[in-house]
Amino acid sequence: MEPGDLLYLPPGWGHDGIALDSCFTCSVGFRAPRGAELAASFLDYLHERGLPDAAYRDPGLRPATHQAQIGREMAEFAQNQLARIRWKRGDVEDFLGRFLSTPKANIVFSPSNRYFRKK
Repeated sequence: MEPGDLLYLPPGWGHDGIALDSCFTCSVGFRAPRGAELAASFLDYLHERGLPDAAYRDPGLRPATHQAQIGREMAEFAQNQLARIRWKRGDVEDFLGRFLSTPKANIVFSPSNRYFRKK
């Protein structure tokens, strides 16, 4: 890059740069999520990459004794499926790089020619 150049990195592009001369570096929109938002987004990330998939079957199911009661078999099935979800530190790091650099839904960037130097 040359003096006056602007480098835009779109969401999801990890980067690590070293300035050789004096410069300004601006990071716009870096997130500081709350725990619940982080957890929900991480589960979405895992889902996009393929969570365990199995269909619940209960051919011998009898009507529930109490209304709205969730049967033991269904609870065990759910417990077993959720216990199969696995991730590694690399998955967390990849997720964080993507998630923290993605603009929030209410943030919209539109290009403006006044910021780009014509050659």
